[in-house]
Order: sequence, then structure tokens, then C-alpha cells
Amino acid sequence: MRGLLILRFLDDKAVSRMDEASAIAELLAAHAEMERSTVALADARERRLAAARRLIELGHGTSWIAKQLGVSRQAVDGFLKYKDRRP
Repeated sequence: MRGLLILRFLDDKAVSRMDEASAIAELLAAHAEMERSTVALADARERRLAAARRLIELGHGTSWIAKQLGVSRQAVDGFLKYKDRRP
């Protein structure tokens, strides 16, 4: 009986280590994915800004751009002026 308790304790420790290793692996994978997503999102913001500025140069207003995006005019104003407001 004592041997079974020792084996059970060792099994619990091994499972705990596996759970910890699995959680660490998932943490690292999620962190790396977030870093890649952050870079991709920054790139998409820059492309959106450049495209919106081109449309304004072509004579379209923020209301027209907003309608194309399905957002408010204020949202377009916000991302067009974001860099101007940033310190």
C-alpha cells in the first residue's frame, strides 16, 4: 500500500510538471503570436492611413471614406489626425 502511495505522489508530480511545461509552451506561443500581430496591426494602420490620405487628395471627404469603411466620420478624423496628436 505504501508503494502505491509513493507511485501516486510521483505520478501527481509528473503530471504537474507536464501541466506546467504545457502552460509555459502555450504562454510563449501566445506571446510570440501577439508580437507578430502587433507588427501586422501597425502595418495595417499605416496602409489605411496612406490610402485614406490618397483618397482625400483625390477629392473625397472623411464622410465618404467613413461610408466606405462602415465607420463614423469621427473615426476617420481620429485615425487621420492620430499622429498629429501623438507626442
